[in-house]
Amino acid sequence: MLAIPTTRLELVAATLAHVEAELAAPERLAELLAAQIPPSWPPGEYDRNAMEFFRGRLREGGDAVAGWYGWYAIRRAAPGAPAVLVGAAGFLGPPSEDGVAELGYSVAPEHRGRGYATEIARALVRRALGMRGVRRVVAHTTRDNPASVAVLERCGFREAAEDAATGRVRFETPEASLELRLATMGDLPALVELIPRSARELSRGFYTEEQTESAIRHVFGPDTRLIADGTYFVAEEAGLLAGCGGWSRRRTLYGGDQMKAADDPLLDPRTEAARIRAFFVHPGFARRGVGRAILEACLDAARAAGFQRVELASTLPGVPFYLAFGFAEREAMEVPLPGGAGLPVVRMDRELAPGDL
Repeated sequence: MLAIPTTRLELVAATLAHVEAELAAPERLAELLAAQIPPSWPPGEYDRNAMEFFRGRLREGGDAVAGWYGWYAIRRAAPGAPAVLVGAAGFLGPPSEDGVAELGYSVAPEHRGRGYATEIARALVRRALGMRGVRRVVAHTTRDNPASVAVLERCGFREAAEDAATGRVRFETPEASLELRLATMGDLPALVELIPRSARELSRGFYTEEQTESAIRHVFGPDTRLIADGTYFVAEEAGLLAGCGGWSRRRTLYGGDQMKAADDPLLDPRTEAARIRAFFVHPGFARRGVGRAILEACLDAARAAGFQRVELASTLPGVPFYLAFGFAEREAMEVPLPGGAGLPVVRMDRELAPGDL
């Protein structure tokens, strides 16, 4: 089950089973969600026509489109208060070719005025902007619905256009832009979440599941010495961690804290190559320039520190990326993993001519 936890709610992506149960009888949906259904259900524009639209799309797309249509907002159970379905939301489908996803939401009348709409919309906007192919989220409302306008504005939307014939006003999130900064120790929880996700999704077809999971446990992970040295970057877009990566003036070539020795001596920039280290990109931001932006920052910083060459150990899915930026393959290597298995990687390097990429 695809779900998003928020401060007070659990957002559950509608499946075909959910929608068919909802169309048949509310009590059947209550059983599937393990939550009470308010007497006024369904709320607002989430009517039978909307349910049938979602059912049709879920039938056509199956599990691959879950999360791009309906969502149920459930207030979590508390002592003396059972879990309750408080609202519905969703998108009109996957993003368009120009990267636009359209959001809608409704809260049951019994539960309005408590900030649930903002909590729902904010969570779904953050999810959408972190998905591959999404550049902005749009929503429509009318001027005679000031509560909805306020929700959208609190979630970062700005008015974009008005249809004079219908009175519907289009709101949009700003075009997402990438922000690069040095990582801090406060970024560790987000890095711990990003790195395994990146490794699992972007390594498919290159490594077995067993190799990937073993590497996540024993090799891949944050290197806090890079953060302490001020040589590790994070890239963010719309407040979401899009990627991370760094360079190092130390001898270690690869690996997170879980595999490093206590001693990690400094390199001599006159005779030795700086390291390019620990690049991971959120799958939703793959092929959107995140890796390039981080790599450019790393090469500039290493060059400024006096290094004339850089080297790295690339995982197999990363080799084409580094080749495109002037790196050459030097040696096939295997990172040892417990149990006798190994993780194939490629040692690569390139010169740092003044002013080049």
